[in-house]
Amino acid sequence: AEAKAKDDDLPARLERLSARLEEARQREHIPGMAVAVVKGDKVIFAEGFGLADLKTKRPVTPETLFAVGSTTKAFTSALVAMEVDAGKLRWDDPISQYVPELKLRTRPQKADGTTAEPTLRDVLCHRTGFTRMSLLWYGSPLTTTEVFTQASGAEPISDFREKFHYNNVTYASAGEAAARVAGTTWDVLLQQRLLDPLGMSSTNVTVAKAKADPNLAQGYRWREVAEVHEALPMREVLSLAPAGAINSNVLDMAKWLRLQLGRGTFEGKT
Repeated sequence: AEAKAKDDDLPARLERLSARLEEARQREHIPGMAVAVVKGDKVIFAEGFGLADLKTKRPVTPETLFAVGSTTKAFTSALVAMEVDAGKLRWDDPISQYVPELKLRTRPQKADGTTAEPTLRDVLCHRTGFTRMSLLWYGSPLTTTEVFTQASGAEPISDFREKFHYNNVTYASAGEAAARVAGTTWDVLLQQRLLDPLGMSSTNVTVAKAKADPNLAQGYRWREVAEVHEALPMREVLSLAPAGAINSNVLDMAKWLRLQLGRGTFEGKT
């Protein structure tokens, strides 16, 4: 009876949610955003708020494409897990076994001068002791291999497995490992194993494809002092794609959410 009462009240609850989201959007100076809600295995709410482009006054809709940033990492870890299930990767193998150009010298050194080797599990847990390394990839022309090679000369900021340090470079190496053992590239593996089976047809991983979509949202930064939104160009993250390259909309992302809620099943398929 209680569950039925909640279901009967659902439209009113979603209406209240919509109002609160719009209030928060304005308060936080967010030009535009989109939200989807999944209940059971159904999308019960998908709505756009604000504007996708302040100049043209184009509104956000559920089809509006956004750069979803580091939520890409969850897709990458899922791909790694698939290759572990297939017996091609093992969580506790050294990452250098699959990506030999990444040779991180952790801290502390052992008595014989060697250091512990970070594993696939370590790079996915951000516990190698190495921090961001953003200068290697942010606006950089370096290739993926070059980024890993240069990262191998970095000094750790903490002892191995002592602290959490967010690191896009080391995380991307896990996606590269999954792609290499599958005999393909990360973007192709993503397309074949997740995007296509889930029907995420609006999702892509490059700036070129995002810009070709008329539903793409313009990105902005709020200037606190001037109280204006500054339009910013999209940044290409090809060299570290597994750490943050996905562009998607809430309708596609709701399918990914349904896969999570379904514990790995989607529309009857595992």
